[in-house]
Amino acid sequence: MTNEELVEQIQAGINVRGNLEVLYEQNSVIKPFMKYADPDDLFQEAYFGLHDAVYAYEPGDSKFITYLPWKIRKHCIHFVESFSNTKRIPH
Repeated sequence: MTNEELVEQIQAGINVRGNLEVLYEQNSVIKPFMKYADPDDLFQEAYFGLHDAVYAYEPGDSKFITYLPWKIRKHCIHFVESFSNTKRIPH
């Protein structure tokens, strides 16, 4: 099933949990952030990003796969900047 078909089913309320799991497994983009935070926390943030992307997506706009990574990265970057062990040194 394509990403767009899964999103349509989720938005219609059809097997929401199962379809979100399939969509999540097909589209994980958290690897660049794994060196900055705990992978379990990043998976959770990616799931939040996926959830936001599914419910904010409009089918006529563009393909879902071009929209999803942006939402997941946004959540992961926010998490890394706010809660990771990375120390910032002022200039």
